Amino acid sequence: MRPWAILPVRALDEGKSRLGQVLAPAARQRLSERFLTHSLAVATGVLGGARTLVISRDGRALAAARALGATALWESDGGDLNQALTQAAAHAARRGAEATLVLPSDLPLIGPEDLRALIRLSGGRPRMVIACDRAGIGTNALYTAPAATCPYRFGVRSFRRHLFEARRLGIPAQILRRPALAFDIDTPRDFADLRALEQARGKERFTAGLD
Repeated sequence: MRPWAILPVRALDEGKSRLGQVLAPAARQRLSERFLTHSLAVATGVLGGARTLVISRDGRALAAARALGATALWESDGGDLNQALTQAAAHAARRGAEATLVLPSDLPLIGPEDLRALIRLSGGRPRMVIACDRAGIGTNALYTAPAATCPYRFGVRSFRRHLFEARRLGIPAQILRRPALAFDIDTPRDFADLRALEQARGKERFTAGLD
């Protein structure tokens, strides 16, 4: 199956509000921009720009997508993530997508091998592949095939809710646990973990200059 990657991006100057305890608004915006640039590079590197879609109400995020040859889709609904993903999946399906891979833009550790692992686990068959967060509660990446067939249930306890939708629709579901896919940045503790990891590696790629 030919998957498309879908990256939903909220307004860059509104993102990461939970990091307000440790980062000023301008620093949070820069962090969001760095995350998006990284995720876009990984997605386009694996699937190509023609099969990578960014949906957002932020013109800067859409411009970043176009700069890498990706599809930029204006979010038509009122900021609801699941509605935005439904819109994006339908857009991709109309253009030949046989599967979709939802990839949040705040996964700083992901690399091409992580996306390939998601796609490979699907086996090219109709199914759902879910990558959960470190707590095993949220969904950090979601592969569904065929495209635009399963309702999106991102939000509170989305991991179990996506599994429920797969069972309800009779779609085989598989769980992928990979450290890079599980490591998202939502809280001050997450940010501290990222900074500590970068310092241990001797390279502050995302956290440099944000204080």
